[in-house]
Amino acid sequence: MSGRNEIVLKLYSDSSGLPDRVIESWDLLDVLTFNIAVVPFQSVLHPTLNGGKQYWLIANMADSASLALWWGPKPADPGLLAESHNGSPFTVSALPRGAFEIDGSSPKHEGAAPVRWDIVSMVFNTLPPNTVKAGGVAEARTIDNFRLKLTGSGTFVSPAGRNGTSGAATGGGTWRLYSPNDVPVANGTYEVTDVLSWQFAGFFTPGVLDDNIGPGGASGNAVPRIEYSDGTRGVLFVACHGPGGPAEISEGVAATKGYMTSIGFSLLYPASTETARVSTLDK
Repeated sequence: MSGRNEIVLKLYSDSSGLPDRVIESWDLLDVLTFNIAVVPFQSVLHPTLNGGKQYWLIANMADSASLALWWGPKPADPGLLAESHNGSPFTVSALPRGAFEIDGSSPKHEGAAPVRWDIVSMVFNTLPPNTVKAGGVAEARTIDNFRLKLTGSGTFVSPAGRNGTSGAATGGGTWRLYSPNDVPVANGTYEVTDVLSWQFAGFFTPGVLDDNIGPGGASGNAVPRIEYSDGTRGVLFVACHGPGGPAEISEGVAATKGYMTSIGFSLLYPASTETARVSTLDK
């Protein structure tokens, strides 16, 4: 493979739940022009996919730091997953399929990229999709049930490969500390000084959320180092498990304030969930 934006996409048959024989292979050059690109791939050999059988669609990229994220065979098939992660199996409905094309989503990784993080408000609508908005409130608890409520957002520059540390960081928010009896103890603001860690885990599956913040929503973990207005310091752990994100990622925030440690993953509320979101801005 010769180019950073080259994808090799292979369609496999299935044997005992594992990829087996390569049915068709595509070698695609310079297909990615934006941070997240939806690219149609037309089957060249037009293989027939047998009804009721499982197949695998696996992509590899010339740039090892890049990821091929999701693939949706078209036209629509009631028995076929509309979207699936790279390397995941899919099953054809009862009827065989002939020629098909595939929509794919992949990020472009050619260097440092700006990233935005938010503590968001997620509204669960009566009908999907649910709505994500900036300006939410996250709550984290200490082991003795003090509650730390946080708002916030910020930006930083991700290094090439979308993982690592960053000194080009901005942002902050507000904090309020409550006793176990729900009595306000202290409040103020905080500022981000730098970012200790950023782990990119893939873009959101398109169309699942009504994202009012903008395009480029991504799953992952960001760890900004922060300074509170009362002089204490700490870190904020922002975890985002968006649509299509790996199962191992939590959702929400955790924070330290001096020696105090507060945890707030998997925040659940009846009408809305204040959670975390990260997005890339290099479109």
